[in-house]
Amino acid sequence: SAVPERVVRSKTSVYRQPAYHLVDDETDTTTSESPLPQSPSPVNRQRTSNNHDPHYGGAKIADRVTVAVGHMFAEFSGKLTNDLLDGFERRRHEERIDMEIRIEKKIDHVIEKRVDEKLAVFKQEWEQEKANYLEGNQMALNSLQDSIERLQSYQDEYILLKQKYEQLQSTHSQMREKENERWQKLSTLNKDNNTLKNEGEVLRGQIIELRDRVQELESDNRVLKDNEIQDQCKINQLVADKEDLLSELERTEREKMDLKMRVDSLSREIEKLLNNQQERASQEDKAYQDALRKQNDRLDELYKVVQALSDRDRQTRNLFIGGSSMSKAIRSAARPPK
Repeated sequence: SAVPERVVRSKTSVYRQPAYHLVDDETDTTTSESPLPQSPSPVNRQRTSNNHDPHYGGAKIADRVTVAVGHMFAEFSGKLTNDLLDGFERRRHEERIDMEIRIEKKIDHVIEKRVDEKLAVFKQEWEQEKANYLEGNQMALNSLQDSIERLQSYQDEYILLKQKYEQLQSTHSQMREKENERWQKLSTLNKDNNTLKNEGEVLRGQIIELRDRVQELESDNRVLKDNEIQDQCKINQLVADKEDLLSELERTEREKMDLKMRVDSLSREIEKLLNNQQERASQEDKAYQDALRKQNDRLDELYKVVQALSDRDRQTRNLFIGGSSMSKAIRSAARPPK
């Protein structure tokens, strides 16, 4: 029959040993829960072959003692083996833990070193990026200021041209009034001449006196006609100059509107760029925030200047370009026939 085994467990392996029990002298081996193993020793052979030997009782006891000693030795060797295995496994476990701790410390040191290096590189790149942002903002503000100065100079030129145009329009009105007076005077003289001619047929006796008067009137009429021709030439020249001024005014107006649109676009782009940079800036970086705040203040001042120029432009929009109906009629009459 199979011999029962005792399970010996360690941390890594399981060992099985025969479960030997000490048998008392008065206990029968046939009724034991764990029967003794059959040993091929000479004692057993003697016991089985000489059941009626007078020394049978002593041999049986010696056999039991031998078996018990073997059981004790086997159990002792098993315990010693288990203790050695437990100590060996414990040392291996401790060495493994120490090695893992050293590896983790080394890995943590390497990671911290790499993180510090990357952090230093990131800080350097961020400082360079901040410097580039500030420089770009400064350049954009300078460009915006130059554009505003050019716009202001164009505005001043526009005001001067407007004043010249108003003076020209006033001179044109005066010339038109003088021309009307001359036409009225000429009409009156022609009417008087016709009256005198009609009266000459009736008053033949006053022909000599009236002839002298007529000659004087004709002389005055020739002078007036000469003056009218000269005035008409001046009017034509003034009309041409006014048309040139109108063309120049329209060109200046278009350039001013283009420049104003560009200034508005640059202002919006710079304001958007400054807002994005201020959102990206950390709260601890006071110097960078102060620089962005100053640039925002400067942008607001420049924008106020643009708004002031725009308000001045709205006030001067009521300028009448093209002249009155009388000046248009004069220009049409002064043009040569096709």
